Amino acid sequence: MNKIIENDFSRIDLNLLTVLMVLYREGSVTRTAEVLHLGQPAISGALKRLREMFDDPLFVRSARGMLPTPRAQALMTDLQPLMENLHSAMFGAGEFVPARAQQLFRIGLSDWSDTG
Repeated sequence: MNKIIENDFSRIDLNLLTVLMVLYREGSVTRTAEVLHLGQPAISGALKRLREMFDDPLFVRSARGMLPTPRAQALMTDLQPLMENLHSAMFGAGEFVPARAQQLFRIGLSDWSDTG
């Protein structure tokens, strides 16, 4: 692996990316803290670090909660499948859910049948 890429990855804390994903989904620092079993100050601190890492506010307060910036929306488009793939690679594929399967399945059948 390229040294530059290795150095870039050494700055990434997967826990921060988890906070980003849950905050994006929940839209609330309080609910994010509850989901992750952390205190609100921990989530606020993580959000501060994320803002520094991505040089963007990522979320802005509104009457409807924390709204993602365009940068946060773009990040989530890329991060969601990456985090799901990382989880599968580390913890196994888990339960097979046909409705979510993205593999191509080919079923071969014989044209002969036994009717007797």
